[in-house]
Amino acid sequence: MIDRFLPRYDVVSRYGVDVRASAEDAYAAVLRCDLGSSWISRGLIALRGLRRPGSGVPVLEHLLKEGFVRLLDDPPREIVMGLVGQFWGPGGDVRRIEPSAFASFSQPGVAKAAWNFSVARSSGGLVRVATETRVLCGDAAAKRKFILYWTVIRPFSGLIRREMLKEIQQRASAPG
Repeated sequence: MIDRFLPRYDVVSRYGVDVRASAEDAYAAVLRCDLGSSWISRGLIALRGLRRPGSGVPVLEHLLKEGFVRLLDDPPREIVMGLVGQFWGPGGDVRRIEPSAFASFSQPGVAKAAWNFSVARSSGGLVRVATETRVLCGDAAAKRKFILYWTVIRPFSGLIRREMLKEIQQRASAPG
């Protein structure tokens, strides 16, 4: 469903993990995922200059406080969030935008990102929890700046997402 909000994009990153749980339990684990529990994620977020999430604060709740907007919540299948700004600059120059305006938003010098978590039934009693990040830049100048930024940040961004998926897998698979 991320296609509804950002069908075209300049960059994309995708990660996923198989989880031995129901789709409902996996989706609940996505909603409860806690970036504050990972020292790696806490450190990387601090390096970026963003407020660190406290332990026990679900990552999605933290992201909404940092400027993301909830574009879609379709339990237990997918949640999509969006963000607009100049991510390559100090603090990212995040701009609040109404979810209804996200898909059509386009402005020179600015980029927009859509980030989802999806849950899909797989074989052998497993579900696939995946996350995808897409970014579309408003013009060629923004794209050049973003690509340079992304070249540096992508490995760390991927590390955070893999940490999140590992925690989601552990939470969803835990008994009770």
